[in-house]
Amino acid sequence: EISIRTVNHRFLDLKIRTPTEFEALDPLIRRVAKEHLKRGSAQISISLEPNRESSFKLNRDLADAYLRAHTELSDAHRLSQEPDLMALLRIPGILGSGDQKWPEERRAEIEALLEQTLTKAFTALNEQRAQEGAGIAADVRERTEAIAKETESLKAASAAMIPQFQERLEKRLSQLLGETPIDPQRILQEAA
Repeated sequence: EISIRTVNHRFLDLKIRTPTEFEALDPLIRRVAKEHLKRGSAQISISLEPNRESSFKLNRDLADAYLRAHTELSDAHRLSQEPDLMALLRIPGILGSGDQKWPEERRAEIEALLEQTLTKAFTALNEQRAQEGAGIAADVRERTEAIAKETESLKAASAAMIPQFQERLEKRLSQLLGETPIDPQRILQEAA
C-alpha cells in the first residue's frame, strides 16, 4: 500500500517511510517522486501486507546480543531490573517477516512493480491536486467578481455623495459665517 500526503511548500521536501525491505529502493522512490512533484512537502508511506504463508522470524543473534549487553550493564552497575520482552521486540531488526530478503533475480521485477505503483499513485495525486486547484481558482474568480461589483456600486454611490457633502458643508458654513461670501471652489475642495 502506498500513501502520499502533500502540503504546500516553497521547495520539494520528501519524507519517506518504508519497511526495511524497501530501504535500498529509496533512490528509486525519490526519482519517481521528483518526476511527478516540482514543489511541496510530501510524506510517502509504503507498507507491505504480509502473505498468508509468510511468518515472523526472530533475529535470535541480535536479540541475544541485546540481552548480553543488558546483563553486562546490570552486573557492572549492580542494577536489578529484568529486561522488558515487549521493549526488546520493538527494537528494529529483532522481529521481521520471514521473507525480508528478496532473491536478487526478483529485484528487477520488484523495482518495476514499485515504480509502476508509485507512478499510478502520483498520477492520482496530481489529478486530485488539479481538481482542488481548479476549485480554488473558481472560488477566487467568484470572489474577485463580487469585489468588482461592490467596487462599481461604491464608485456610483461616492459620485452621488459628493453633492450631498457639498450641500451639507454649504449649510454648515452659512450657519457659521452668516452673510460672509463663500468661494464655491473652496467648498468643492472641502467636499472632495
